[in-house]
Amino acid sequence: MKSFLAYLLIMFVGLSYGHAQSQSLPQAPSSKLKYSVADPEVKAKAQADKLKEQLNLTEEQYQKVVEINLLAAQQNTFSGTPEENQVMIKQVQFEKKKAIGQILSDSQLSLYKKLYPDPVEAPATQTGNVNTISLQPSGSTPKP
Repeated sequence: MKSFLAYLLIMFVGLSYGHAQSQSLPQAPSSKLKYSVADPEVKAKAQADKLKEQLNLTEEQYQKVVEINLLAAQQNTFSGTPEENQVMIKQVQFEKKKAIGQILSDSQLSLYKKLYPDPVEAPATQTGNVNTISLQPSGSTPKP
């Protein structure tokens, strides 16, 4: 009986140790994450990849969308109050959509507006910590 209890005790300790070891192993990253929030370049490319697939972008359009996304990410500085940051985020998103819309063909723009409807109105321009936002990619001219 004593040997049986000793055997059970050894088994319990062994199983507990094995379970503790398996918990300390590094976990593989989730396959659901397409980009790291901390890496604006990876995020910009992932967002551009999605638009390329949805709108059948040319390579030139794709590169401009990546550039616009990077410029937008650089504008999101979060240096003000929460209210100022919300205004800034809305302004950056508005300008980003406007800049992307300017590089699309008419048919792409129509689909883009269906996929990503405009807000009811443009966000109010914020003064103070938020700079004037321009998300025009280099070498592009705005549509009239």
